[in-house]
Amino acid sequence: MNKGLILLAALCVAVPAAAGRVEVGGVSASSEYEGEGNYAPKKVADGRVSTSWVEGEEGSGLGSWVELDLGGEHKIGALRVWGGDWFSGDSWSRANRPKELEIKFSDESTEVMTLTDEMVVQEHKFDKPVS
Repeated sequence: MNKGLILLAALCVAVPAAAGRVEVGGVSASSEYEGEGNYAPKKVADGRVSTSWVEGEEGSGLGSWVELDLGGEHKIGALRVWGGDWFSGDSWSRANRPKELEIKFSDESTEVMTLTDEMVVQEHKFDKPVS
């Protein structure tokens, strides 16, 4: 794989009261890697950790983005991220992984999520539930 790929295996958006998963209505991205396998943006929200979205930009992938359409307004309490290629431990160790995510909301506000370089689910809790 290209050294500059950013991979997101899965995202889970959780609501505070039920702590359940919000179904994603649609996914779009800045680009898509066209190599072996299927790395389409929709893979980031398919509920499987063994699939992933991979950006197709030259270089490090800085500035690449994926957008989730939640199909309406929801009070969001947290975002869970499986960063990297979780197909296997070997895939994860060979692939680049995001170090920081800027989370942008429909009201144009943003929050930054810093990720550790570990094959663990990482959660970003919002200071207050966001819509």
